[in-house]
Amino acid sequence: MHWQAFHKKKSLYLKAYLTKYATTQKRICSKINRMSKKHTKRILDYEGDRPFWHFFDLKAYLIMACMMGGGIGLRAAGIFPDTFIAFFYSFILVSGVHWRLRAFCF
Repeated sequence: MHWQAFHKKKSLYLKAYLTKYATTQKRICSKINRMSKKHTKRILDYEGDRPFWHFFDLKAYLIMACMMGGGIGLRAAGIFPDTFIAFFYSFILVSGVHWRLRAFCF
Protein backbone atom coordinates (compact mmCIF):
# COMPACT_ATOMS: atom_id res chain seq x y z
CA MET A 1 0.00 0.00 0.00
CA HIS A 2 1.33 3.40 -0.91
CA TRP A 3 2.10 5.67 2.07
CA GLN A 4 -0.36 8.37 0.92
CA ALA A 5 -3.20 5.87 0.69
CA PHE A 6 -2.30 4.56 4.14
CA HIS A 7 -2.25 8.10 5.53
CA LYS A 8 -5.67 8.87 3.98
CA LYS A 9 -7.17 5.67 5.42
CA LYS A 10 -5.69 6.46 8.82
CA SER A 11 -7.15 9.97 8.62
CA LEU A 12 -10.61 8.58 7.85
CA TYR A 13 -10.42 6.24 10.86
CA LEU A 14 -9.42 9.17 13.06
CA LYS A 15 -12.35 11.28 11.79
CA ALA A 16 -14.77 8.42 12.42
CA TYR A 17 -13.39 7.91 15.92
CA LEU A 18 -13.58 11.60 16.81
CA THR A 19 -17.13 11.86 15.48
CA LYS A 20 -18.17 8.84 17.54
CA TYR A 21 -16.40 10.27 20.61
CA ALA A 22 -18.09 13.68 20.27
CA THR A 23 -21.51 12.06 19.82
CA THR A 24 -21.00 9.88 22.87
CA GLN A 25 -19.87 12.85 24.98
CA LYS A 26 -22.95 14.84 23.95
CA ARG A 27 -25.20 11.93 24.91
CA ILE A 28 -23.49 11.50 28.30
CA CYS A 29 -23.70 15.24 29.03
CA SER A 30 -27.37 15.23 28.11
CA LYS A 31 -28.12 12.33 30.47
CA ILE A 32 -26.17 13.90 33.34
CA ASN A 33 -27.89 17.23 32.77
CA ARG A 34 -31.36 15.63 32.81
CA MET A 35 -30.52 13.62 35.93
CA SER A 36 -29.14 16.71 37.67
CA LYS A 37 -32.24 18.73 36.88
CA LYS A 38 -34.51 15.92 38.08
CA HIS A 39 -32.71 15.59 41.43
CA THR A 40 -32.45 19.36 41.91
CA LYS A 41 -36.20 19.71 41.36
CA ARG A 42 -36.90 16.85 43.78
CA ILE A 43 -34.72 18.39 46.49
CA LEU A 44 -36.13 21.88 46.02
CA ASP A 45 -39.68 20.52 46.25
CA TYR A 46 -39.06 19.34 49.82
CA GLU A 47 -41.10 21.30 52.31
CA GLY A 48 -39.76 22.19 55.74
CA ASP A 49 -36.65 20.84 57.39
CA ARG A 50 -35.64 17.32 56.48
CA PRO A 51 -32.78 15.16 57.73
CA PHE A 52 -29.75 15.02 55.44
CA TRP A 53 -30.29 11.36 54.55
CA HIS A 54 -33.52 12.21 52.72
CA PHE A 55 -31.63 13.67 49.76
CA PHE A 56 -31.19 10.22 48.20
CA ASP A 57 -33.58 7.34 47.73
CA LEU A 58 -32.97 3.75 48.83
CA LYS A 59 -31.64 2.71 45.43
CA ALA A 60 -28.94 5.40 45.54
CA TYR A 61 -27.85 4.34 49.04
CA LEU A 62 -27.67 0.69 47.97
CA ILE A 63 -25.53 1.59 44.95
CA MET A 64 -23.23 3.67 47.18
CA ALA A 65 -22.91 0.83 49.70
CA CYS A 66 -22.05 -1.68 46.97
CA MET A 67 -19.50 0.63 45.36
CA MET A 68 -17.84 1.49 48.65
CA GLY A 69 -17.87 -2.10 49.86
CA GLY A 70 -16.45 -3.33 46.57
CA GLY A 71 -13.69 -0.71 46.61
CA ILE A 72 -12.75 -1.44 50.20
CA GLY A 73 -12.83 -5.18 49.52
CA LEU A 74 -10.62 -4.92 46.44
CA ARG A 75 -8.09 -2.76 48.26
CA ALA A 76 -8.04 -5.05 51.30
CA ALA A 77 -7.63 -8.14 49.10
CA GLY A 78 -4.55 -6.64 47.45
CA ILE A 79 -5.68 -7.62 43.96
CA PHE A 80 -4.47 -4.38 42.38
CA PRO A 81 -1.07 -2.76 42.94
CA ASP A 82 -0.85 0.58 44.74
CA THR A 83 0.17 2.37 41.54
CA PHE A 84 -3.07 1.30 39.86
CA ILE A 85 -5.13 2.46 42.83
CA ALA A 86 -3.31 5.82 42.91
CA PHE A 87 -3.93 6.32 39.18
CA PHE A 88 -7.58 5.28 39.56
CA TYR A 89 -8.25 7.71 42.42
CA SER A 90 -6.43 10.47 40.54
CA PHE A 91 -8.65 9.81 37.52
CA ILE A 92 -11.77 10.00 39.69
CA LEU A 93 -10.57 13.34 41.12
CA VAL A 94 -9.82 14.82 37.70
CA SER A 95 -13.14 13.55 36.35
CA GLY A 96 -15.04 15.10 39.24
CA VAL A 97 -13.30 18.44 38.82
CA HIS A 98 -13.96 18.32 35.07
CA TRP A 99 -17.70 17.77 35.51
CA ARG A 100 -17.93 20.46 38.21
CA LEU A 101 -16.24 22.96 35.91
CA ARG A 102 -18.53 21.98 33.04
CA ALA A 103 -21.55 22.52 35.27
CA PHE A 104 -20.43 26.04 36.14
CA CYS A 105 -19.28 26.99 32.64
CA PHE A 106 -22.28 25.77 30.64
